[in-house]
Amino acid sequence: MIEHFVSVAQKRLPLGPELQIALNLIPAHTWYAVPLGAFTFVNERAADYLGLPKDHHLRFGTVIGADWDSHIPLLHPDDREEARRVWSDCLRTGCAGEVSFRVLNAEGGYRWFLSRAEPVRAADGTVLYWIGVNLDIDEHKQAEFYLAEGQRLAHTGSWAFTPAGFEYWSSELFQIHGLDARGKAPTKEEYLALVYPEDRVFVEQQIQEALATNRAFDFTKRIVRPDGQIRSVRCVGVPASQGRTLQRFVGTGMDVTEQERLTQDLQRREEYLAEAQRLSHTGSFGWNVSTDEHFWSDETFRIFEFAPSAKVSLQMILDCVHPQDMPSVNMAIAAANRAEGIDLEFRLLMPDGRLKYLHAVGKANTRETGGIEIVGAVMDVTARLTVCRMPVAIASL
Repeated sequence: MIEHFVSVAQKRLPLGPELQIALNLIPAHTWYAVPLGAFTFVNERAADYLGLPKDHHLRFGTVIGADWDSHIPLLHPDDREEARRVWSDCLRTGCAGEVSFRVLNAEGGYRWFLSRAEPVRAADGTVLYWIGVNLDIDEHKQAEFYLAEGQRLAHTGSWAFTPAGFEYWSSELFQIHGLDARGKAPTKEEYLALVYPEDRVFVEQQIQEALATNRAFDFTKRIVRPDGQIRSVRCVGVPASQGRTLQRFVGTGMDVTEQERLTQDLQRREEYLAEAQRLSHTGSFGWNVSTDEHFWSDETFRIFEFAPSAKVSLQMILDCVHPQDMPSVNMAIAAANRAEGIDLEFRLLMPDGRLKYLHAVGKANTRETGGIEIVGAVMDVTARLTVCRMPVAIASL
């Protein structure tokens, strides 16, 4: 559209009411400036937005000899340097330019605009004046901000990848990899160079498989930042196809370093706990009294000699209890149903006739739903009791 009005202006020089009327009809903020860059006219939308008085010279296209950057104070302080640089380049080269900035309005607030400036030239190429259009992109910028902020808080960046390589990385993805967000999305080779050496073959295989099968993927790999820091990044991607032709993969990269560390710490703690339970012959358990659900550690399964895949029930346990110990066990079950703790010793009569001496302790908790849960430990004290009773057995011989 702007090219059309440039053409019109070239045919109707010098500037006059017709051009101003045309610029006022455009549903955007429009303006024109003299060859040296000073703004001479802004249309009604722009003037009303800025809160200019009705008799302001910019409403009428009056040349007053203003400086080339006299409009810069109307912009947000953080945007002035870039806007001044782009406008200066346009005036120096005589070429069109484009820049985004925030403009102060009559109420004292700012809105984002995308500004495009085009030179109008004489037949010999001399710049006669400049015509510009400022498009309101505030809602788009707000959406970008909230997306970027959400990605920053979630440590998640977005990307787009084609068979030729990456065509887009979000600013947060650059941040995750320790790179300058003003740079270009890396090539596939540059991306693989960021991957931890031991993970590169795996990552390249994942990329090749995704491109060959056109299927979604989800994997975690390690990267090495330029400062040497190693991070774990989870990559999730889905294909975006047109018909049967793969256009690109789009997806996210999430920094899961802390989650990976927590998972590894948890796994180590579980390993230490499992080893401690094995060495002490002590297993842990949870028993939902209301639903008869049982949650056992590996050592508890070993103590009862049940298969780890077995679905444990109270009846299975009672079937193993020595008949002489059933009364005390039933009393413990009754106490559990009253939301009381348990502390008892009993024997297991194994199928081959062996006896196991167990000591079980548990604490009762009442759940929000009203159900009762027992959380506790069971110890195999067979060896200790056998040693303690050996002198008695010897004395009786």
